[in-house]
Amino acid sequence: MVGFVQSDRLCLVGVFLLSVAIYGSHVVLINLSKDKHGQVTFNSASVVLMTEFSKFIFSLVAYLTEVLWTQEKAVVSLRRKDSSGTWSQLPVDVISWLPFCVPAVLYSFNNNLVVYIQHYTDPATFQVLSNMRVPVTALLYRLLIKRKISRRRQAALLLLTIVGVCCSYSAIQTKTREGDLVGKDGADVGDAISQRESMQQHLSVVGLLLILVYCFISGLAGVYTELIMKKRVKTSIHLQNIQLYTFGMAFNLLGYWTTAETGASFFSGYSKWTILIIVTQAANGVIVSFVLKYSGNLVRLLILSCATVVTTFVSHILFGLSLNLSFYCGLLLLFPALFLFELG
Repeated sequence: MVGFVQSDRLCLVGVFLLSVAIYGSHVVLINLSKDKHGQVTFNSASVVLMTEFSKFIFSLVAYLTEVLWTQEKAVVSLRRKDSSGTWSQLPVDVISWLPFCVPAVLYSFNNNLVVYIQHYTDPATFQVLSNMRVPVTALLYRLLIKRKISRRRQAALLLLTIVGVCCSYSAIQTKTREGDLVGKDGADVGDAISQRESMQQHLSVVGLLLILVYCFISGLAGVYTELIMKKRVKTSIHLQNIQLYTFGMAFNLLGYWTTAETGASFFSGYSKWTILIIVTQAANGVIVSFVLKYSGNLVRLLILSCATVVTTFVSHILFGLSLNLSFYCGLLLLFPALFLFELG
């Protein structure tokens, strides 16, 4: 994997597996946090804001520790005059912060777009089609980073897209079969019809276009973040994370203000699962930033695809999700994809 020396290989594998586990557990943790009626009790904007704040605090502590350890000057966004009367710029000025505003806006926009898309399609169809972000991200990576993707890795990315579709489609098939069982053995027929209608797949032209926009923005945000992080390769990654998360907190705070219910507590609906979501997503955010700076988006796509398999398998263990032929096809394709990616 590009960007890491051989001596760091074991560490990379550990970070890779940890990130896969966290990505794969995200949907599972959200389901565990639901109440007995199947509703999420917390404000999602509140959780995202707390996640950004946690990442910011970690990065700030890490950066200050780094500065004290190396006895370097703390970076401030000011200019000062030196003894010769000329202006000398400190290591980082305001201009270096502005590029990090772009991915923060993109991520914030996409978080709201996901909710809006649900008016034009069902969640299951969205889950399947959102796997298009793999080829879209790869294309943007080639155009913006301007690095060639080997034939083997192109084949690996194609297989990873199919893996994601297979695992997503497996969940749809399972839900459909479960919906068909409702209403039998004396169950309420009206509830059965209502459940089947809620699971009915639908996709409008507007919904398809919005999903394409979602995939494009998702890929663009990841590739652009990698670009600006690698552009200043000597700048501390902790400082770059501080810059990114500062804008992230600002935009997510705005999102919370616009979605919060009047009189509702910021921590309303929180549980031990909510806290675990915040901690794991904060940890994963920091891990992904390391992946983007020292490796790249192709490895991030590999993590996302592996996480899809993990999510399906963990859902099978905890929630009884049936593992059908679609899942096993995706699982079998994952191994040659990993092999081709490593060879590439």
